[in-house]
Amino acid sequence: MAYSVQEGVAHLLRRNVDYFASSGLPVREVVSTGGGAASAHWSQLKSDVCGLDVVVPGEQEATCRGAAALALMDSGHLGSLDEAGSLNSPEVCRYRPAKDSSIPQRYEAFDAYLTLLYGS
Repeated sequence: MAYSVQEGVAHLLRRNVDYFASSGLPVREVVSTGGGAASAHWSQLKSDVCGLDVVVPGEQEATCRGAAALALMDSGHLGSLDEAGSLNSPEVCRYRPAKDSSIPQRYEAFDAYLTLLYGS
């Protein structure tokens, strides 16, 4: 049951990635934070399903770091978000997609069932 929930969330993440790509905004990688990011299994599953690297910062308060970067930019201490990269960045764990021939079929089934439940 837990695997089904994890896989479902990974498929929903892929739908978002696909939406951005179809809008002309290709996604290069996914940054995953929060409680679920602590699971190496789930991070790898998201990478496999999305076909993208999933990057997990080695810092538990990554969201606070982002908020602090925005505050520094707003206060004029940083000229842009790109300059936030010059700050002391945490180490990251990178999950690379594995080739699994069952993933496309499982995603198609997920998409078909979602369409049955909610329409197009």
